Amino acid sequence: MMGAAEILAISRNWGQRRTTSGDGKPIDGGRTHLARDIYIAPGSWVYAPFDGTFSRWSWSNSDGSPDMGRIAYVKDDSGRTWRFIHLAVKDWAGNLKPGDRVKAGTRLGRTSTHKLGSAESHLHLDVFPAGVSTSNMDARVDPLPILGIDGFNKMIGGGGGTGLILFAAAAAGVWYWYSSKRTLRT
Repeated sequence: MMGAAEILAISRNWGQRRTTSGDGKPIDGGRTHLARDIYIAPGSWVYAPFDGTFSRWSWSNSDGSPDMGRIAYVKDDSGRTWRFIHLAVKDWAGNLKPGDRVKAGTRLGRTSTHKLGSAESHLHLDVFPAGVSTSNMDARVDPLPILGIDGFNKMIGGGGGTGLILFAAAAAGVWYWYSSKRTLRT
């Protein structure tokens, strides 16, 4: 099971100020990144970390291209809306339809297997409080305190496979940072 230190090691800080967009273009005055970018192996399955209701699919096209992946919108039983962004275009859980119930451990899709603009493959995770529209981008809150350690572990390892490998790597104190060159980061 992955602990807090290992989770933070693969998740960019909440509220990080950024001066470039996902495609590397400058952003006037910068912006605050109200999400967690979680760097796990490209092609890793992402699982629903809680019981809830699937809302919809959309495209993640922040660089103007659908190659940025798919977005799964899932509402948890507390009414919060979660967005799982940059899921691979292939190997996604397209069998989910709006209104379907999901249980913790339901496959949502795989992380992208290629670079996303200037960024490496990652899961972009954000959450909107209950009753807040997903168009209100400034209302997002940090998902990690809500997920907790157990929820995070369910999200990246809910069905076994790659998640178990990542847990073993965490226990050994080694993290694989998968870049386009597949370099090792410790």
